[in-house]
Amino acid sequence: LGRLGISAADLLSDTDLLNDVLLYHVLAGEYDAATLFERANSPWPGTYIQSLQGTYLEFTDDDGSLIVDASWVQAADIQASNGIVHVIYEVLLPSYDYGEEGLPG
Repeated sequence: LGRLGISAADLLSDTDLLNDVLLYHVLAGEYDAATLFERANSPWPGTYIQSLQGTYLEFTDDDGSLIVDASWVQAADIQASNGIVHVIYEVLLPSYDYGEEGLPG
């Protein structure tokens, strides 16, 4: 939240921003760690998966460690009643800049 320049209380009071941040952490469908590693090692734009927020998350393989955007996956493949959970190191923030290559897909 420090990168946003806001406190947790500020985030909770801004429902539009809170919605964007939460939906940025969710993908349509189920992706286990093996599938995410496959995507992380595939040619561009396969390394990107669209979040429910609408922008894309980038998956990379750093010598056997899975990274989503700039956050390390700390625990993977936790089964939940409505999908698979992967615990990450920090809050992800939507980015709207896809560089010179443009939007994936």
